[in-house]
Amino acid sequence: MAGLAACTGLQELYLSHNGISQLEDISSMPELQILDVSNNQLSTVSGLSSLQKLQDLWLNNNQILELDTFNAELDGCRSTLTCVYLTCNPATRNNPLYKQRMMQWLPNLQQLDADYVRGAP
Repeated sequence: MAGLAACTGLQELYLSHNGISQLEDISSMPELQILDVSNNQLSTVSGLSSLQKLQDLWLNNNQILELDTFNAELDGCRSTLTCVYLTCNPATRNNPLYKQRMMQWLPNLQQLDADYVRGAP
C-alpha cells in the first residue's frame, strides 16, 4: 500500500483481492468514506479510528480474529458507519452474538453483510 499517504483527499478506496496483510497509511486519509479491503489476508485492522467520515467498510473474507479488537479500532468512525461487511472471518464464524454486538457498537448501522438491519432502503 506504499504511496497512499499522499492521498489525503481520497474518498473511496477499493483494494480487494490484493493479498494485503497489513493496513498502512489509512490514517492519513481523513476524507475516506468507503474502504473495501475484502478478500485479503488482514488479521487486524489499525488506523480506522482516524476515519471520521467512513460510511462503508468491507472487511469480509479476511482473517480478523477478534470482534473486541475490531471494535476498539472503530472509535472515530462508530457514528458514521452505516454499512459493514465482516462475514467470513474467524471472528464472525459460528458466533451467535456477532450481529447483536455489531448493532450495539454501531448505532447508525443499516446494513451488516448482506442483511439490512435498520432502516431498509
